[in-house]
Amino acid sequence: MIIGSSNGRVGIAAGWAILQAGGSALDAVEAATRLVEDNPDDHSVGYGGYPNLLGEVELDASIMDGTTLRAGVVGALIRVSCRHQRSPACDGTPATCCAGRRRRCALCC
Repeated sequence: MIIGSSNGRVGIAAGWAILQAGGSALDAVEAATRLVEDNPDDHSVGYGGYPNLLGEVELDASIMDGTTLRAGVVGALIRVSCRHQRSPACDGTPATCCAGRRRRCALCC
């Protein structure tokens, strides 16, 4: 089962396809969320989100693997796409959070 808000419709099919192929729930959520956040017509989140007071789209995101309880968080990112994409560079590191102006980060999980 996949549940999302109305703007999540654009990603549900991608997430469901991953689950049907035997993929993990984490991979399904990541794929579905990427499509929502990369949708320029959605002004509530991601790439098409409304700008902050400085006129920049500033993004925060988090993700957690419910099986392992590993998690990753990013905050105050600008000029970054695919916020929910897990980075191999984060494997084995104790850090779970990356934040700051003009940072180029990927979520770790």
